[in-house]
Amino acid sequence: MVVRGKIEKSQADKSKRKKYRKDIILRALVEEYTRTGEPVASEVLNARYRLGVSSATIRNHFVFLTENGYLFKPYISSGRIPTDKAWKFFVKVIFDDEENVLSRWEAKFSSQFLKIGLESSVNSQSSATKIKKLVGLVSEESHTLCFCYLFQENELIKQGLKYMFQGLAAEELLSLKLLQKIAESLEQLDQKLKNIEITQPPLVLIGKDNPLIKSDQFSSLLTSLSRPKAILGILGSKRMPYDKNIAILKTLTNLIN
Repeated sequence: MVVRGKIEKSQADKSKRKKYRKDIILRALVEEYTRTGEPVASEVLNARYRLGVSSATIRNHFVFLTENGYLFKPYISSGRIPTDKAWKFFVKVIFDDEENVLSRWEAKFSSQFLKIGLESSVNSQSSATKIKKLVGLVSEESHTLCFCYLFQENELIKQGLKYMFQGLAAEELLSLKLLQKIAESLEQLDQKLKNIEITQPPLVLIGKDNPLIKSDQFSSLLTSLSRPKAILGILGSKRMPYDKNIAILKTLTNLIN
């Protein structure tokens, strides 16, 4: 029984090590794809991230992760790109390691937001001016389309449309159908925001789970404000820097609410 127990423990430890290695490889691949926007090859991952395993081992993990829906191989001889499932895993890692990942951003953004005066109470006349400044600041910092829907005023403020197309592949930028989808989605943005429920901000909506735009190439991050009552969010490529952008919205949530 002792020998059997040792074998079972050894097998469990081995399984944990394999899972940990797969998680590290997947996280590194998402980070590399965020940086380049190109399919990631095992040799590139091994050389750049020093994972401590061979390229052949990484390729074996690629096969497993592809079979389990985390990676996609666009061409026969290409590397891999992350699926929505992989992006969700990556965001979960950020939340799980929240203190280390987000704290470095929060100090920076707190001082910037305080300059706008958002920590003080906001009346109906001053809210629009302050919110416009805020939306502009968030858009420039996150390089995304930033928007804020004010419930009482029934007004949608948005800035940063120029950033909508960052991170998209060349063939997507030339797609008239995609441009039409984006235009239609932005026209209906205020109506969609009215029906969004945010129980624990920030709410992260990735790819196909993002109801704000008719394309799976984008993600949205949303938070709710109480002074004034509003939903503030950003909309950008799935390749956005999630750690930075989540920190922006968490800082705002803590500061204003």
